Amino acid sequence: MFNNSAKFWEENFEPEFTCPHERRLGGLGDGGKWVCDPHRIGQVSNDDGTRTCLVYSVGSNGNAHFEESVRDVLLKNGYCTKENLEIHTFDLKHWNKRNGNFKDRVAEAGGTFHNWGMKTTAFSFNTTEYRLPKVFLRSTFKTFAETFKELGHSNRQIDIMKIDCEGCEWQSVEGWFQDFKEQGVLARQILLELHDSPPDLLFKFFDTMKKHGYVITHKEHTGSTVEYAFLKMHSSFFEEQE
Repeated sequence: MFNNSAKFWEENFEPEFTCPHERRLGGLGDGGKWVCDPHRIGQVSNDDGTRTCLVYSVGSNGNAHFEESVRDVLLKNGYCTKENLEIHTFDLKHWNKRNGNFKDRVAEAGGTFHNWGMKTTAFSFNTTEYRLPKVFLRSTFKTFAETFKELGHSNRQIDIMKIDCEGCEWQSVEGWFQDFKEQGVLARQILLELHDSPPDLLFKFFDTMKKHGYVITHKEHTGSTVEYAFLKMHSSFFEEQE
């Protein structure tokens, strides 16, 4: 079963929590994501009492439909304002033939582009489980902790954290949460594309998500990859399940 990713994802790790007003942002096909109850974004205050709307999109390949949809839905419905909405997109590449200059494309969608990839302190890009294409070995990488400090996002809530890192998720997930804790950052929703089904890593991955208080709210099959939406819950939610 593990050698057949599509079959595995058909039968395992189903959604366990329902968002009654979930909405797909970014359109159909690659790039679109299911977001839990967008009308709630902007309602929760940061530690300092301010209400902001902060969105991270890690890995876009120049496709800014998600960022554009986030901007339109959050602003047009009054969930966020132009003054408090921030959309930040990160990618190792800065240009391709299909989408042109990533910085310009993201800016048109109301976001800010950053030409670096995410890493964790303990993660190796060249292991039997994950090998970074040689073209990216000289690219710039930063940890989430470094990114939060550079962008002034420490001690903030990230309303939507979208990550597509082409397989790095399996070995990086624990490092992400270490960075979140170090910088006092809470990711309210994490939207992930998972690649293949490595048996020695995938159960640990889902255990890690649950350990940090996340439940699955949506699942979408895309062949050997699968799109997941996770929502951060209060600790009392899990106490009630036990």
